[in-house]
Amino acid sequence: TRTLARMMSTRLLVSVDYRLAPETVFPGAIEDCERVLEYIIKNGPSMYGIDPRKIVVMGDSAGGNLAAVLSQRRRENKAEPKILGQVLLYPFLQLSDMQTYSYRQHNREQDGLALVDPTSAAYYLLWNAGVDVNEHPEYARAALTNGHVNEAARRLRDELMDYSVLPAEFRNDVNGTHLPLPAEPNEELMAKIGPFLTNPDFAPLMRRDLSNLPPALVVTCEFDVLRDEGALYAHRLKEAGVPTQWSHYKHGFHAMMNFPDYLQITKDVVTEIKDWTMKLMREATVA
Repeated sequence: TRTLARMMSTRLLVSVDYRLAPETVFPGAIEDCERVLEYIIKNGPSMYGIDPRKIVVMGDSAGGNLAAVLSQRRRENKAEPKILGQVLLYPFLQLSDMQTYSYRQHNREQDGLALVDPTSAAYYLLWNAGVDVNEHPEYARAALTNGHVNEAARRLRDELMDYSVLPAEFRNDVNGTHLPLPAEPNEELMAKIGPFLTNPDFAPLMRRDLSNLPPALVVTCEFDVLRDEGALYAHRLKEAGVPTQWSHYKHGFHAMMNFPDYLQITKDVVTEIKDWTMKLMREATVA
C-alpha cells in the first residue's frame, strides 16, 4: 500500500484495518469495509478533496474477496455513486471446489511449502465461516477433498465454474500427478458450511449475474492455489460485459505483494495497478 501510495502521490489511498477471522467471522470484515467506504464517500470531498465518483476498491487474497464483494453488493443495492473500478489480486472467491487444477497441483507438490497452501486456505475459509477447525482439524481434511460440499452447492458450482475456459497449460498434467483426492464426506461439516458455499457475499464467484459491475483488473499467479478461481472470475466478468483486464504472472506466487522493495515482479504488478487505475480515472474525467 505504501509503495502504491508513493507512486500515486496525487491520490488518496485508504488501507482498511478490518477485523480478521477467526476472532471475527463473516460478515464482520465486509461490514467494516462498507462502513469505511460510506465514510469516505460522505466525508472525503470536504476532508480530502476527493471525487466520490472516482473510488477504486482493491485488495489481495482475502482483501481481493472483500473488494469483489463490495463491488457486487453496491450494485445489488443500487447504491450511488457507483464504484469506479475494482482491483482483485489473487483473490479468494469460492469454497465449493478445493480440487481445482491449481489446488491439486499444490496438494501433490507444494502442500506445506507455499505461503498459502491448500491446508492453510481451508483453515482460513472455514474460520471465516465460524467453523472451529482447531477443535476439528478433520474438517480441513474433508474440505480439501470436497467432502464438505452439499448437493445444492455442487449444482451451483458445476453451473458457474467451467474449467474448459481455462488456458490449456492450466489443465495439462502430463505426469498424472494432479489427480483429484478421493472424497472424504463429512455430513457434520456439510451442515455447518452449506449456507456459506452458495452465498455470493461469502463466495463472490457464486453470483450468477455479474453484469454491470465496475471495470476490473484481476491478477493471478502461477504458484497459487487460487489461480484457477481468479482466472474463472475474470472470464465470467468479460462474458458478462464488464471491462476486464486479466493479468497472469507465470513466475508469481501468492502474497508476493508483501515484498515490493525486494522483488521485481511485485514492482511490475504495482506499476500495472498504477497504470490501470490512472487510466481509468483519466477516462472518467473525460466522460
